[in-house]
Amino acid sequence: MHTSKRPLISVIIPCYNHGEYLLEALNSVKEQTCQNFEIIVINDGSTDSNTNTLLDGLDFPKTQVLTTDNQGLPAARNYGISKAIGDIIVTLDADDKFENTFFEKGLKLLEANANIGVVSSYVK
Repeated sequence: MHTSKRPLISVIIPCYNHGEYLLEALNSVKEQTCQNFEIIVINDGSTDSNTNTLLDGLDFPKTQVLTTDNQGLPAARNYGISKAIGDIIVTLDADDKFENTFFEKGLKLLEANANIGVVSSYVK
């Protein structure tokens, strides 16, 4: 059982020129029934001025924005993971979103069986 004051879940969101979708992705995390999380958005060297403006001024609860040169999705995700402090890593692309019970249901599965190390979901 998680008893530390640090977040249980670190949500890693790489973003390359997907600013138009990012707030929807962030809101899908903010609306989770499990609220013990941090969000790390990685600006992976976006070249779109609208995306950069959004990320430069982003003031979203429990969220930090890190900026890197463009390295591609896997490297951006791994960079975010290296900065995460949560016990559980959750990845989300900037143009995707979660149902509001994703964390709750995933945690139940992880807690029910120590042999489970990865939880995923159906995609709509």
